[in-house]
Amino acid sequence: MYEVLIKRFEIPEAAAAFVDVFFIKEDIAVIEGVENPQCFTESDLIKILGQKSPQEYLQNAYERGVVSHQDETHYSLNNFYGFLDVFVVTQKEKYHRCLTREERGRIDDWYFSTYCGRLNPDYSQRPTEDVILTLEESWEYIDRDDRQLFWTNCDCKCLLGDCGLPTKVCLSYSSGDNTYSDRKVSEPVSKEKAKQIMTDADKAGLIHTWNPSGFCNCCGDCCYLFRAQQVRQSQKFWPKQNYEIRYDAEKCVGCGLCVKRCHFQVFTKTEDKKVALDLSGCVGCGLCANTCPKSALNLVKIGGEQS
Repeated sequence: MYEVLIKRFEIPEAAAAFVDVFFIKEDIAVIEGVENPQCFTESDLIKILGQKSPQEYLQNAYERGVVSHQDETHYSLNNFYGFLDVFVVTQKEKYHRCLTREERGRIDDWYFSTYCGRLNPDYSQRPTEDVILTLEESWEYIDRDDRQLFWTNCDCKCLLGDCGLPTKVCLSYSSGDNTYSDRKVSEPVSKEKAKQIMTDADKAGLIHTWNPSGFCNCCGDCCYLFRAQQVRQSQKFWPKQNYEIRYDAEKCVGCGLCVKRCHFQVFTKTEDKKVALDLSGCVGCGLCANTCPKSALNLVKIGGEQS
């Protein structure tokens, strides 16, 4: 059952049993029935759907990521990789309700493997322009770029969400055909709202990253950027890291906030109620330093001065 759908939409084995969760009956009819999946028009769908005008369905399917725009009148089928990205951020509750943690985990394994496979296989090169920012730097980046920002759920966190941290934390500059903003998945926000989103994410304990497309607020266990960093063993190199933490044991009162805030087990409590550091995992995000009550932790520019 659904063999044509599964093949045409490139649905992996891990997701093949959940066709009825992901798609409505019209989707199935269109995916299986279009003669040319890479280029079709409204008129091509009239016979398939039995509708005089399928525009309402096409707009709905576009917003859900089933189809993509080629131009004003021509469409193409998406694939499951591109579709799932839209589905999980718009229908997270349904996804988590209808699939068990184990089932979602298998789909996430496939999705993450596909993501890693699309990165530059040359590990000596940075595969993306992502850079880790402090909170204050993220505000500066927002202030100096006049492009419109759009706010949405994080697809990485929506796929699993095991950390329990906030999911609506991504800010994108992307607009135009086949983007979240054009599909009505994301909402426009002002610069002030964007800076507040970054501030709230910081309070929640999320790491700020930027690339030319926008900002992410990442955790260490759900988010693909840092999971891929582990796979590529690219710590200190990718995503680009500008800072490293420095510790002043004399000022430390052993409160343990740094242990709780760090995603990479840099800190451990010692018997003398201080902390020990393993800087091999430090990404220079500053989450520890900006909540240390005694300024025992400070960021130092790699190869430079204290920030």
